[in-house]
Order: sequence, then structure tokens, then C-alpha cells
Amino acid sequence: MSTENVATPANRRAIVALTIGIWLFFAPGFLHYNGELAKTLTTVATGAALIVIAGMAVRTFASWKTWTIAVLGAWVIAMPWLAGFADTKTAVLNSLVCGTLTLGAALVDLYLAQGKGHGKGKGPGPIHAAS
Repeated sequence: MSTENVATPANRRAIVALTIGIWLFFAPGFLHYNGELAKTLTTVATGAALIVIAGMAVRTFASWKTWTIAVLGAWVIAMPWLAGFADTKTAVLNSLVCGTLTLGAALVDLYLAQGKGHGKGKGPGPIHAAS
């Protein structure tokens, strides 16, 4: 059996981002955005982007994928204000929760990847003092 298909912590964090992407894609219907075009299109497009990038990140780690997920997470946090729907409490709360989880998962992956312990919980390698 290949170890590449085994669920690692990194895969699980990518699955979190993938799940959030799926949620964002369908959220306008569940949260009753009621035809508000800017809010609906922005949320659906962001969800679709997360689905594609996180879907690729589930299979293999690449820092560009994780950085893209981090940027998308930051975008999701800022989205209500930048896309002009900050007046809707439900949409703002949805964006803050989803964006924070997405950004957090990506930052943990990037942190762990620094020490080549990606997905193994090793964290960054030891700090060596300059001689």
C-alpha cells in the first residue's frame, strides 16, 4: 500500500479547506442571500476557488497551493467589507468563521512545512546559532 494515500494531518487540514469551500459554494442558498447578486456571486466564486485549490492540496503538498489557500482565507475574512455586504450579520459571521478556519489551517501547514515536518507534526527544525 502506498503511503501517499494515507490521511496525514496535512491532508486533514486540506480537507478542512475543501469542506469550507463546498460550504461557501452552497451557503447562499442555506443562508438565504435571496438574490443579492454581489453577495451570492462573490461567495460562490470564492467557494469554487477553494474547492479547486484545496482539492489539489489534498493529494499532494505544494507551498503555492497552501499560500493560495491562505490568501483565499484572508479574502473570505475581508470579503463582506470589500464586496459591499458587511451590513448582513449572517454573511459577515459566515465569512469570519470560514475565513479564520481556512487561514488558520493554511498557516499551520506553512509553519510545519518550514521544518520539513509537513504533515508529521514536527514543526520547524532546530535553530542553530551562528558560529
